[in-house]
Amino acid sequence: MIAMQYRFDFPDGTDMAPIHRRVTEKGPGFDGLPGLEHKAFLVSDTAIGQPNRYAPFYVWRSATGMREFLLSDAFAALCEAFGRPEVVTWTVLRFRRFDTSRAPAYATQQTTSIAPDTSSRHLRELARTSAHPHMELHSSLVAIDPQRWTLTRVLLWHAQPAPEPGVDLWHVPYLATRR
Repeated sequence: MIAMQYRFDFPDGTDMAPIHRRVTEKGPGFDGLPGLEHKAFLVSDTAIGQPNRYAPFYVWRSATGMREFLLSDAFAALCEAFGRPEVVTWTVLRFRRFDTSRAPAYATQQTTSIAPDTSSRHLRELARTSAHPHMELHSSLVAIDPQRWTLTRVLLWHAQPAPEPGVDLWHVPYLATRR
């Protein structure tokens, strides 16, 4: 599996309602997209104490689906609307589902540097223990960026989690799935 994300930052005071409307309109078109495990439409704003951002987070089953999307008319339209973003990718170390009976409403995302002396055994252990079942947890993902040597953890939540320093909080207005 491959995780992928791009991000658009907006100035303070930007009305994020058009972004939420865009997600509501475009989101269902991603359900069942070939190769896509899920796409969490992540939106943050000052209402939750975060900067105004739009940063969809994808989980692809293979590079083929990701490639086809990046070369698609849909991605070209996004670039036309907002500019071509930097696309970050990670190799997924662990992806777990918990309570998927309902859609998540929030996400948290944390990226940490991996020290040069960190063993592969320790990385496997971090991936294994990164998220334990929790009644408000929809799913969890731990991924590694071997170019920047960072570990990213994304948790999808049913209810807003308590704020944590160094952890980004997002609204999830829509979660597209493979069906």
